[in-house]
Amino acid sequence: MLIMHSLISIISAVIYYYRFRYLRIVEELQRVEISDSSREEKLAFFINLYNMMAIHAILVLGHPDGALERRKLFGEFKYVIGGSTYSLSAIQNGILRGNQRPPYNLKKPFGAKDKRSTVSFNTCISKLLTAI
Repeated sequence: MLIMHSLISIISAVIYYYRFRYLRIVEELQRVEISDSSREEKLAFFINLYNMMAIHAILVLGHPDGALERRKLFGEFKYVIGGSTYSLSAIQNGILRGNQRPPYNLKKPFGAKDKRSTVSFNTCISKLLTAI
């Protein structure tokens, strides 16, 4: 019993350490400047960011049970990157799909004066959307 308790304590400490370290890395994303990056660098950055955020969102909020919870997960879970706020929906529809309107929405993710549109791709990268 003592060995099991010690093992659980060690595992808990490791999980806490890596969760703290991960959150510190996420905080550093606030300083990242992506507007000067090449098209390929932006593409790799946003695909990796999207996947990382999706995993983090599911760990924090749980797996969405229905369409409303899925919409909440994709729209309300956000990271700050280079001073701008990005949700999963903003990355998918605003960046990777070239600022196209998400399904069942009336407006585009980024308005005309939104500075996030400077890192958006001009056209939808539909072939690469299977990566996310």
